[in-house]
Amino acid sequence: MIATREMHECKAERIERPETVGDIVAYVSVGNSLIDLCEIWGVVYAVVSNWMRAEHKEEYESALLTRGEYIDIKILDEVRKIALADIRSAFDDEGALKDVKEWTAEFSASVSSLESHDILSKDGSPQGKIKKIKFWDKLKALELLGKNRRLFRDDTIPPININLFQKNTSPELTAEKRIEMIEESLRGQ
Repeated sequence: MIATREMHECKAERIERPETVGDIVAYVSVGNSLIDLCEIWGVVYAVVSNWMRAEHKEEYESALLTRGEYIDIKILDEVRKIALADIRSAFDDEGALKDVKEWTAEFSASVSSLESHDILSKDGSPQGKIKKIKFWDKLKALELLGKNRRLFRDDTIPPININLFQKNTSPELTAEKRIEMIEESLRGQ
């Protein structure tokens, strides 16, 4: 037990260098976890986490917020790749399916699975291959992207009765009476 505690204290001293805070903040802010970093460094997560929260709370919380934004951007980027994938990019100029290694990253993200089967002749010798590509749900990705962009809104504002404003131009009506009539009309919509 004593050796373990001394080992943790030694590693904690190594971590408490000024440049270490910057390393932790940079690592966490791009979507990585502090747990993973602690495993890489061979230190106990609780030691580093407690030290960051106690001594560098603002930097750590800022890194966590940035990580959230980074992850949001990555998720939207993946949805965008699925929604806007063009199947034509998987084929060469002659219409043959390109090798998977030649696919763009954009197109590859839209592929859910790929199956390849040998075509055998009657004597069992290979004659070619059949490839089957399955894609992620493009319509669902478009829907998610559209919702993020607020293209599909359910909270439409009812139209204002313009005739109400045109009828209330009589000089005999006071401003208070006009406002009261407009508010009453709007409540009824």
